[in-house]
Amino acid sequence: MKRLLSLAGAAALVLLSACGPSGRYQYDLPKDGYAQACVAQCRMQKQQCGYLDDSKRRLQEARMDAYHYCVAGKGKRQARKDCAYPATYGGYGSGYSAFSSCADDYDQCFTGCGGTIRWIPAPTQ
Repeated sequence: MKRLLSLAGAAALVLLSACGPSGRYQYDLPKDGYAQACVAQCRMQKQQCGYLDDSKRRLQEARMDAYHYCVAGKGKRQARKDCAYPATYGGYGSGYSAFSSCADDYDQCFTGCGGTIRWIPAPTQ
C-alpha cells in the first residue's frame, strides 16, 4: 500500500511539472534616451511599490501579533469585548493581493515608455 502511494505521488509530481508555463519574459529597452529615462522612472516606481508593500505587510503582521497578545488568556466573550480583530490594510478587506501588482504596474509603465516584453518559450527537449 505504501509503495502504491509513493508511486502515485511520484506520478502526480511528474504530471504537475508539465503543467506550468515553460519559458521566460524578455524585456527589450527602447532605443532613445528619453524612453530610457522613462524606464528608469518605472524601475524607481516598482522599487517604491515593493517597499510600500513590505511596510504594509509588516504593519498587518504587527496588528495580528497585538491582537493575539490581547486575546491570550481571555475567554471568547471577554476577548470580543476587549480586542478588536485587525482589518486588512486599512479595513477595505483587500488583504495582501491589492498590493501585489507592482510587477504588473511596471510592465504597463515599461511598455508605455516604448519598451517591449516578449515571451521566449523554453527549448523543447
